[in-house]
Amino acid sequence: MPSYELSPEAAQDWRNIVRYTLDQHGEEQVHKYMERLTKCIENLINRNPHVKTISVNEHIVSVIRCQKHYIFSLKIDNRPELIIAFLHERMEFIMRLKSRLS
Repeated sequence: MPSYELSPEAAQDWRNIVRYTLDQHGEEQVHKYMERLTKCIENLINRNPHVKTISVNEHIVSVIRCQKHYIFSLKIDNRPELIIAFLHERMEFIMRLKSRLS
């Protein structure tokens, strides 16, 4: 499996998702949802057919939908894939991505 890294902002997104899911749905659901997000990251890195690309601030960003979230990443030269965001479907993606890529 190809490797990846989380940006500091994406790591905070992950923690927020865990906290919210735990508070709202309990520990069992946290484990299920984190497992699903991890599989979606693998699909993103392996360029599963569901992966799309968008242009943001002159960067080509890969994106995949994972249940209620979208996962965004950048491929930078020969480095591991950089996950830059886990954003809920109700969030304003482009504005948030622009701020993370500026």
